[in-house]
Amino acid sequence: QALEGAMLIIGERSYIGDYSRLIAKDTIVIGNNCLLANNVSLYDHDHIYSDISRRIGDQGYKIGKIIIEDDCWLATNVVALKNTNISKHSVIGANSVVVGRLKVTGVYAGIPAKLKRVLNES
Repeated sequence: QALEGAMLIIGERSYIGDYSRLIAKDTIVIGNNCLLANNVSLYDHDHIYSDISRRIGDQGYKIGKIIIEDDCWLATNVVALKNTNISKHSVIGANSVVVGRLKVTGVYAGIPAKLKRVLNES
């Protein structure tokens, strides 16, 4: 779902599994040949909550792009948050939370997702 003024770009031959949620207030880009398993969540924004005298919904959002480069696999229940960039050919393990730039092509897992193994061409 791309909210008003936002961009949601899905590359060629990419698959998004059942019950996945992609919510863009700014930009979410999914490259070509990507696999997003069931129940993957991509949110390019967080609520601001700095004034307890005001409703959370009235305080706005912090926004940052999500870029998933070509040929990535995000396993079941992965969550990617604002300001995330996943390098091409990377794999994100099930139930992981991704925040920030994953510069090395590899296998990542955990909360937050950390590099577990570097992937090289064979």
